[in-house]
Amino acid sequence: MAIYLGIDGGGTKTTCVVADGNNVLGTATSAGSNITRHGDARVREALHAAVRDACAAAKVDPATVVSACVGLSGAGRPEVRDAVTRMMCEVLRGQIEVVTDLETTLEAAFGDGPGVITIAGTGSIAYGRDARGQTARAGGWGLAISDEGSGQWIGRAAVSAVLNANDAGVNPPLLQTILSLWNLNSLDELVRYANASPPPDFSSLVPAILSATENSAAENPRPSGVWTGHPRGSTPVPRLLHRRGILAGLEILTCRNRIMLKRILVALPLLLSSVLCAQTANPAAQPEPSQPLIILIGPPLSGKTTLVDSIKRTYNVPNISVEDLIKDHAAELEHLRAQGMSMAEMRYDPAMSRYLRERLKTVDLTHGLALDGYPATLVQAEDLSKMVPDLHLTPIAFQLLLPDDVIRERSRRTGRQSDSSQILEQRIKDYHREMDAISFYFPRANIVAVDANKPEPEVWKAIQAALEGAGIKPVAK
Repeated sequence: MAIYLGIDGGGTKTTCVVADGNNVLGTATSAGSNITRHGDARVREALHAAVRDACAAAKVDPATVVSACVGLSGAGRPEVRDAVTRMMCEVLRGQIEVVTDLETTLEAAFGDGPGVITIAGTGSIAYGRDARGQTARAGGWGLAISDEGSGQWIGRAAVSAVLNANDAGVNPPLLQTILSLWNLNSLDELVRYANASPPPDFSSLVPAILSATENSAAENPRPSGVWTGHPRGSTPVPRLLHRRGILAGLEILTCRNRIMLKRILVALPLLLSSVLCAQTANPAAQPEPSQPLIILIGPPLSGKTTLVDSIKRTYNVPNISVEDLIKDHAAELEHLRAQGMSMAEMRYDPAMSRYLRERLKTVDLTHGLALDGYPATLVQAEDLSKMVPDLHLTPIAFQLLLPDDVIRERSRRTGRQSDSSQILEQRIKDYHREMDAISFYFPRANIVAVDANKPEPEVWKAIQAALEGAGIKPVAK
């Protein structure tokens, strides 16, 4: 049995996976492995620890690994690639290939096909490839001059923003949070610490910023201003890639054949905007919405439709399913879908958001609303997050958890075209890629994880408990 090893290394952490070609045998995580940021000694220690621990979890000897691929930020420089190769040769005997994390991410998302990715971790970069194999990048030049949307950039922007607020005579709560996290006692200490050389780990502030965003949004759902995070005069990343011909090569918007926007994975976490706006603005009080917007998120065959039907019957909440949207607009979707693409895959098309807006105009929301199969992509999630304020509903999302092997087993019993092996595998892949970041778009939502692998009555019981815990009561019959 051949043993393979893969590593994904960034500025904050290094993840190692050991597999036999069919199954993952073991995984492990260690410290960051960006040489530019951490230096050779610390990166060697992180890589060796990741390999050692992953192999131990897989119960295999590192010497038996026949091939390893290491994707690291900064590995595009020959000297970095050579140094990492030498480090890996100290613990592995098989074939070793060191590439950039751009290459491994693009391969994981699109195989050898065209696509655009954005990586936003400690640093950030966008990378694209068209149908002819031509590539282009934007960003990723380091925190001092680039890396917009990264953890470092968000943290540094937060520090800058609270200092600017202080200059304006405002004392935002986020300032005290930052002082506490960095064990500082005063504004002067913060200024000295933030300007130290080497600079502090600004990305360590991101969890607190996200928490402040959620808390501020709960207190002030309609901030008076929006901070986009784009420096004045800067060129957004998509426009840069378009100039290089990458987006044009993907034919995102052509007259007849439009490639699915699901093929573009762009998820820049520019979440700081509502923090200071909400903490410094004083808008008029808004009425607290009382009826639910119930969102069911789950992989194929996780039981979303059955659960939505039960919710409708038990709580008298109307529902909208993505299948109904597809049926109602089948003629238009026939013109939009690319050759070889099934109608079921059109659930990922951005047109679903437009269809939903139209349907909402005819739905009585007195008792709330339940959504089945929407959103199915981050683009749709962002669209929905923009609709929520006008709906005056309180979001509660159920994320149905179901192992991939169980999904495949269930598909063999349905006989539906949308559950055929080829289509199903793509749907599973799309779900995991798109839905992991769903909580970013609904920071105020109550997101409840539900084990959908349990018997149907137990799954429904968990749904009912969460709904009634949120104050949603069954309608008397």
